[in-house]
Formats: sequence, C-alpha cells, structure tokens
Amino acid sequence: MFWSNRGGRIKAFPKLSESGNFSILLRNVQRPDLGLYRCELYEGTNCSIAYQELHLTESKCRRELTGSINITTELQSDVLLPCIFEPTLLGSDRTADVAAVWSQRDITVDNLVEIKLQGGEMFWSNRGGRIKAFPKLSEPGDFSILLRNVQRSDLGLYRCELYEGIGCSIAYQELHLKVTEIKPAVGSSFLIRFTLQPRKAHACVYIFTLSCGVLNMDLPLVLCACFDPGLLYLQSVSNHMLLKTLPIRSAKFGFKPSITITPVSTLPPFPCLYNGEPELQCEVKAESKCRSELTSSINVTTELQSDVLLPCIFEPTLLGSDRTADVAAVWSQMHATVDNLVEINLQGGEKFWNNRGGRIKAFPKLSESGNFSILLRNVQRSDLGLYRCELHEGINCSIAYQELHLGHKQAHGAVSQPEPSDCVKEEETQSESKCRSELTSSINVTTELQSDVLLPCIFEPTLLGSDRTADVAAVWSQRNVTVDNLLEINLQGVVMVWNIRGGRIKAFPKLSESGNFSILLHNVQLSDLGLYRCELYEGIDCSIAYQELHL
Repeated sequence: MFWSNRGGRIKAFPKLSESGNFSILLRNVQRPDLGLYRCELYEGTNCSIAYQELHLTESKCRRELTGSINITTELQSDVLLPCIFEPTLLGSDRTADVAAVWSQRDITVDNLVEIKLQGGEMFWSNRGGRIKAFPKLSEPGDFSILLRNVQRSDLGLYRCELYEGIGCSIAYQELHLKVTEIKPAVGSSFLIRFTLQPRKAHACVYIFTLSCGVLNMDLPLVLCACFDPGLLYLQSVSNHMLLKTLPIRSAKFGFKPSITITPVSTLPPFPCLYNGEPELQCEVKAESKCRSELTSSINVTTELQSDVLLPCIFEPTLLGSDRTADVAAVWSQMHATVDNLVEINLQGGEKFWNNRGGRIKAFPKLSESGNFSILLRNVQRSDLGLYRCELHEGINCSIAYQELHLGHKQAHGAVSQPEPSDCVKEEETQSESKCRSELTSSINVTTELQSDVLLPCIFEPTLLGSDRTADVAAVWSQRNVTVDNLLEINLQGVVMVWNIRGGRIKAFPKLSESGNFSILLHNVQLSDLGLYRCELYEGIDCSIAYQELHL
C-alpha cells in the first residue's frame, strides 16, 4: 500500500516479504530524497516490534573532473606536474584510505605512482628514477610530482585521480604535457660561450654544436681569425644559413678582427692571415648553458626596520636534469663594488660571506625547485639599492641572473587622535592600533606566460602578535574589475581554498608561523595578470595590514 511513491520512482517487492525482505528500490534519486529513512516492523495497529534506520547521503565517489591544464616544456628539461585537490574532497578523517594515483593515458593506461594522504608513496613506474613525488605535501591536498629529463615518450595526457578505498574515485585532474618546439627563424639570436684549442695549421676552422630546444645542429664554420675565449652572437638570417660579421677583442693577439662566419659548404677553408703570417687552427666548443642571461628585473619597496622577501626563482630548465651538479645561486649587492652575501646550492646547502649581522635568512630546502629567495630582516638604509641573484654552474659558468632594486617606501604620517578617557584608554588604543589596514609594501613582478612565479607576502612578526593561537590569517585576492578571493592561510598553518585556479596556486602553510604567506602560481595565463592583494586579518573584520603586488 503506497502513501507516496515519489511519482512512480519507488518500487516495492512484495513477493519477497515472506522471507523477511521488505527492501524497496528508489529510482532516479533527487536531492530531496537524501536523509534518514526508517523501516519499521509492526504487528497489529500499535505494536512496533523492531525497526531499522538508513541514512541516504550523496555519494562521495562521483569521479568529478576538477581541473584540466596544458603544460609546455623542453625536452631534457625538468617539469612540475601539479595536482592539488581542495581539502573538502579529502574529508575530515585524515586516517582514511585516501590516495592520488598518477597515470599516463595514451593508447593504454600506464600507472606511475600512488601517493597516500598519510604521506606514503608506491611506484609502479618511476621512469628510471626520473619521477619524484613529495609525499610530505599530501596532507593539505598537494599530490604534485616532478618529472626530470623529459623525453619525447613522456609527452601526452596525464591523469591524477583521487580515490578512497579500492573502487571509489572521488575526483580527477587532467594534464596535457607538450613540448616547446623551437626552430631558428629570421632575426633570432643565440648566445654561445666557447673555448679555443690551438693547433698549428694554416686555417681557422671552428666547429659549433648549437642546441636550441629540441633542435640540434652541427655547424662547421670558417672564421678569418683566432682569438681568446669570449662570447659570440650568431644571428639567423635564414632557416638554413647562419651569417654574421662582428668585431671581437683579442688581448692575446692585440687586435680587433672583424670576422665573417659562413657555412663551410659554401666557402672552402682558406688561410687566416694577420700581418702576412699564417695563424692557428682553432676548434670551438659551444656551451649554450653559460650565457649569463637576464631573466627578470623587479622593483621592491619597503619601510626601514621592516622585513622584506627578496624573490629569486629560476625555471627548472635552467637548473638542468642532473641534480647532483655543482649548480648554485649567488646573492650580491651591487654598489660601487660587489658585496657577495650568500651562496645557495641546488642540494640545499648555504654558504654566507656577509649575512648582515644575522639579518639575512636563506631557505635552502626550497632550492631544489629553483627557489633561491632570501629574507632580509630589519632593513637599514645601507641595505637599499641593486641586488643580483646569479645562477652558476661550476666556477666561471654564469647561466642566468635576476636583478632587484630595493627602494625605501616612506611610512604614512600618524594622525593625532583625541586623548581617550581613562576608563577606555587602553582597550581603545590597542584596538585602533591593530586594525588599521595599513599598506606595508607595493611591488611589481614581471614573468613570462606559461612560467611559474612566486608571489611574495611576508609580514613583520610585530604584526602577527605574541599569541600564536589567535585567529590571524592572510587572505589572497586578485583585484581587477571585481575582487576574486583565492585562498586563506592562517597562522597555525591551515589553508582554506576558494579558487586555486584549477590547482595552479600552491601555498606554503608551514611557513606562515614566521609571517611568510607567499604563494606560487604555476603556468601563468593572461587572465592571471593584474593587481593582487595579500591582507592580514585578526578575526572577521579586523584588517591589520596588506601588501599589493602588480603581476
């Protein structure tokens, strides 16, 4: 007997009741159908013998696509494959059997690694040791992996899928890994460092191996002079020929020859003459890595006696695939003389030359990802000026560098206030001094599209207060036509996410205790550009201070 069959969606099985089975089938479940159900066994009118209860809830195993991104990289470079799930998908029980499974999905499915919520990892295929997981980051929902020395077989579609138990797929993210195809084009330039190995002969023949992205070319070239090691610019004037005439200084021979580079196939070797005498035959070995390239230049303003983060992040392609190589970043302040400050190597070591009386702090554990940023505490007037963060391999090989101009921002003058009455003087003064929503810094950060960029946000310890259990948090937002709240990081290291741009925003909650609320934005898109605000709150409406950043 039906009272409500939900529009015909409930089906009973009366023929089974004889065996004690009073189950029903609910078809096409709607949200109003969720909740508590009771099946109660009666004899007669008022005699309830027993009952069973059933809670019908929405299934967690809905296999929802939460993000899909494209990542481009160069072959033989290192690339981070991001995968970050919102905490709501992980559930409140951090002991549950929750894990993310990475797979490459081309014609077949190739499972790579499983990373558990508790921090364990299990590899099926680590591509010969080239895949690195970060299980310690899984607790807040970050299951990203690092793929080293990318091969052509690595390209294609990847899936990072979140499971609970055996067959319950909660959500997944997809990532398309593509290669950046680079070909020589008219007007393109390549900077090459070379060394000379003299031999006795009657011609100067230089052999270059030019590596440009996925393209490798062996170019035998004829030059009309021999000279000391230096830098040589090659400019492509067609897709098949390199030709350039330029002066290069030679201290050894005491002259400045103007040389012409032409393919050997079009011009046979000929004697190089200077003052009528034969010169040396020289072999040139090109090293495209040591090009000392300026990759960014930013301005940072701060107040005196405040703390400021000096950001320095190099792309993984510049670090190389060999993480045991002698690669390090050297920070220096460039006055009339160069004042070297600290060296941070790729393996996480640091060596100080001048830490400004203990006021400079490095973060060597972040260097593996290419982050060589430093923190300068209690800024003095002598700290202002030009800084350089330079990436080296070995002794004399400068790969790239970034420049940062540290300027002084005048503090706003205090506005005099009427003297409060004695009974409320202390309480009101403390409240007004804390919730003043003060702008503490404004910086410009420049980056390339599809690259990763650190958005720094560091507040002075005095703003955080002495009570580290207080409800203090930093809120990141992008502020263009409208305000788009991104995430909140509290002082105790908990992250609450509103919009992490399809998993492309990474927070570092373990650094918040020291006042560092910086975030990393992966694979920058055109829509990411604009004004960002990092605002420090206590409680709901008390804005203590904020920092602005123009990307």
